[in-house]
Amino acid sequence: MEYRITAASSDDFGEIVAWRMEAIEAVFGEADEEMLTQLRAENERYLSEALAAESFLMCFAENDEGKRIGCGGTVFHEELPSPDFPHGRSAFIMNIYVRSEARHQGAGSAIITWLIDAAHDRGCEKIYLESTIEAAPLYHKMGFHDALGYMLYEG
Repeated sequence: MEYRITAASSDDFGEIVAWRMEAIEAVFGEADEEMLTQLRAENERYLSEALAAESFLMCFAENDEGKRIGCGGTVFHEELPSPDFPHGRSAFIMNIYVRSEARHQGAGSAIITWLIDAAHDRGCEKIYLESTIEAAPLYHKMGFHDALGYMLYEG
């Protein structure tokens, strides 16, 4: 199946937030109403600033009937340059989400390919993501590998 991938714009703000909240629920499960209200407010704040600064890019996947069935996003930032990373431009791919009825039909691959191309267009040398266990095989197939050396502080 072919998918049409389109960049979200500030005109899509309400839909961007709705898709983000849907993805959060799919990954983390249901949360209490107070937590959801707080998460929505924080996501609205972040997205408002990041979309204006063009440090976040979101896209939608549409099926052949024009129905949006998935989304994905990338956070763009700069890190300190180093010999193996001379320009420091990075892309953190996140929020890859495809509705359950459309999974395993190529939409996730189409979203990831589109986001990788967008990162390359912006000169990003480092493209990385976090993965659920279920999505890891897709990311491996797309050319990502497990990176040693990263640790997460939980203090």
